[in-house]
Parts: sequence; structure tokens; C-alpha cells
Amino acid sequence: GFDFDTEIIVQLIESGARIAEVPIPTYYGNEICHVNGLEYAWDVSKLVGRYRLHKMGFGSGELAFASEPYELKPGPGSSHGRLLNWLAERAPSRVLDLGCADGAFGQRIRVFGHHVTGVDVNHAKGVEDRLDVFIEADLESGIPESVGEGYDIVLCADVVEHVRDPRQLLHDAANLLAFGGSVVASVPNFGHWYPRARTALGLFDYDRRGILDSTHIRFFTRGSFERLIDDAGLVVSRREATGLPFDVAKRGSGSVGEPKKVSALGAIDAFMVKLRPQLFGYQFLYELKPA
Repeated sequence: GFDFDTEIIVQLIESGARIAEVPIPTYYGNEICHVNGLEYAWDVSKLVGRYRLHKMGFGSGELAFASEPYELKPGPGSSHGRLLNWLAERAPSRVLDLGCADGAFGQRIRVFGHHVTGVDVNHAKGVEDRLDVFIEADLESGIPESVGEGYDIVLCADVVEHVRDPRQLLHDAANLLAFGGSVVASVPNFGHWYPRARTALGLFDYDRRGILDSTHIRFFTRGSFERLIDDAGLVVSRREATGLPFDVAKRGSGSVGEPKKVSALGAIDAFMVKLRPQLFGYQFLYELKPA
């Protein structure tokens, strides 16, 4: 359609290119313009809307290059923000961060005095500078022996849904704990209304990020994950639920700060999470102890 130029402009903006507008005269001569202005405007609006959704992680993402395959979300209501608060409460400890990605989260918790060893299958640029120790290893093959043992905290943030045998991963993580130590985990909730609705309407598909992230190979509800915890020989010491990550609404918007509408929706969502965590909880956070 006639909106092809908008798609080009959107992707140029996403790539960081500079665009200069040059006015040119348009001459149709005897030709009659048959462009339907309202249809053209609707097509442009749909395309920009798709871009914003792709930027937020919904859909395949072909209109928006991912800023990072895995990005730190330190907002106060996000899983990372909550976990940062948990770890800020702890005395300086030995922490093993399984699935540490680029080490950005580990770098944050080192500020609290923790000694952080990170493990990840990908060797991100600069990860050694962000952590005390980095070990490149595929957790599908188990936790490498080179990590040692005697950790006060083994962190499994957004990792159990990426492995084929999460029970074994949690069991092995528990075996690395010092006396009194704990496994801290976060997991997306497949019982949330968004994937429930997608499935009920026959629209199940993977997204670029979020609960239906295309790299997730295991899905959990609160009940199924807590059965897994029990099977791994652990018990729940602490549990919290987070709401929708409204901070992603700012991706691609060019705005600074949090819009009032987003803030109001966040407050409503937080209330619903407290009321019905299994339906409105976006992620569950756990502190686990050996049984």
C-alpha cells in the first residue's frame, strides 16, 4: 500500500539513522489521485501501533530491532527491582547468578557488598568487568563444577523457563548453598490473563519478550512451579507477585517520565495482583530453602 514509506521511516528511526525532510513539489498533471486519505491514515496508524507493540516485546518484533536480547528492568515494580530490594536487605554475601546475561544485574548487587559469580552460555562483552567471576557454561549441561560451593544465595532470575529440566537445576542449585543459604528465583506466570486470553481465543503464539518469549521452553503457573519446588527438595520461604511491566510502554515513545494514564493503570493492576495473584500476577518471585 501507500504506507510503505512509513515502514521505511520507522525502521530508519529504530536503527538510529538521521532523517532530513526535503520538500519537493508534487505534480499530478492530468492524473487523478485515487489515494483514499482515511484508509492511508489508518494504515499508517496501524503500522506505527505495531511498531510500538513490537518495541514493547509483543509479536515477532520484525518492525523493531530488540534493544538487547535480555535487558535489566530495575523499575520499582519489576521483578529485577523487587529482587534488588531483597538483596539490598542482605548482609554482604557470596552470590551465584545463574543465567547472568551481560552481568548488569550482578553489577547492581555488587554495590551492596555481595561477591558475585556469574554463569551464562553467552560471553557478553564486558561481563568480566561487571562481575567478580564469570564462567561461560551451558546450564542445559548442568551447573559447572568450577563454580565451587558454599554460596549464601544462588540466583535463578528468569532462567528456569529456559532449561529443559528445571527441577534438576533447582536441586543442583540447592546443593551449592552454605548453611542457612537460599535459592532466589523468578518465573513468568502462564496463568496470567494475557496468555490465558491468547490461548482461549486460539491466538497462542510467541512474542519477542515477556511471558510468551520465543526462547521459553517451559511454562509455569504458580501451582505447577510450586510442585516443581517441592520435587526439587525445597520449600518456599518468601513469595511475591509482580504486575504488568508498564515501564515497557515507554519503549519507542520518545517520552520522558511515566504518563499519567500508565501510572493509573499500574495502580489498578497492582491492586488486582494483590486481589488475584494467580490471574493478574505477571511474575512470581521466590526465596527457597532446602527442605
